[in-house]
Amino acid sequence: MNRVKLRVKQEQFIYECQKPGYVITDRILTSTSWLSSQTKTIHCDPIRSKYVHVKVTLIVTIPITFMNLLQNRFFLITIFSITLTLGCSDNPTNAIDDLESELCANVSGIEALFWDIMNGVPRGDIPGGVPTISNPGGTYSHPGSSQLGFQLLGFQYPAGYTPQTDPTPNAIGVNVIRNDNQSIWRRSQLSIFNQVRARDVLTAEVNSLLNFFNGNGNNIERICTEERPIPVGQLAPGFTAEISNRFIRFDGISAVITTSVTNTPGGLTSIVIQKTASPTDQFESEIMNTYLPISWQLLFTGGGERDTDGDGVPDSRDQCPNTPPGTQVNANGCPAG
Repeated sequence: MNRVKLRVKQEQFIYECQKPGYVITDRILTSTSWLSSQTKTIHCDPIRSKYVHVKVTLIVTIPITFMNLLQNRFFLITIFSITLTLGCSDNPTNAIDDLESELCANVSGIEALFWDIMNGVPRGDIPGGVPTISNPGGTYSHPGSSQLGFQLLGFQYPAGYTPQTDPTPNAIGVNVIRNDNQSIWRRSQLSIFNQVRARDVLTAEVNSLLNFFNGNGNNIERICTEERPIPVGQLAPGFTAEISNRFIRFDGISAVITTSVTNTPGGLTSIVIQKTASPTDQFESEIMNTYLPISWQLLFTGGGERDTDGDGVPDSRDQCPNTPPGTQVNANGCPAG
């Protein structure tokens, strides 16, 4: 039995593979600072080049600092023998096919994994670990970045695709389109002074997708739906927010569309859209080679924590989620000043 010990910051992890010939890689994807929402995600690889899920035992020692309440005293909280069962299989293909969604029973495999990630569910069982662009074609930087002096929207994209800046007024977005016009990854964020519903934004995105693929709206099959308000306890005072997300198929095309709308006390509405679509028989391949590698660059900070609104403040510390694009924020992720 192999044992790997490594130290990350002030936390000690002891991983044990329960099958000979497999080793642990330190793929820690999310880590929040508060114990009640502590999420540690690891990834295990075989020594040979096959992907497999393995069962591991995790021992975590976490220092928690209650600076405001306990006058800078440090307390040590230790959790022993947390067992994470990710499955164990000699057949990597079957292991991937058996993946299930935590939100939708109608999908499995890579599609289930992708649906969860696009709905903010942390998943540590991504085949191959952290997704990366394997065949880089270039780097996109939103034109407004140079004018403002900081990156509004930027990422690496694969060869065979062309990024097209979203021309919508007040939008910071881009459509990355495969050169045969059969695959699209879209991300856009805009701020307006009119209140809208997330469902209406999603409907408009579905219609634009039908136009892009010359599809028939009567043939839409709704595979998964996630539609709800964001609890006010997760938002800054006076903010309201809701999401409307769909996994659909039509005319041989599969698509995942996520939309969120945040209303601020000052009357400003922030809209965030992400959309992916391709032929159904290519969708899983596009997820792994294009959609996830691009999205991952935007969702996570350099430290591996999720930063949904891209303001540079991880979600675990962001007191103002879905900050409008280009807004200067303070250490809490809220508009500065």
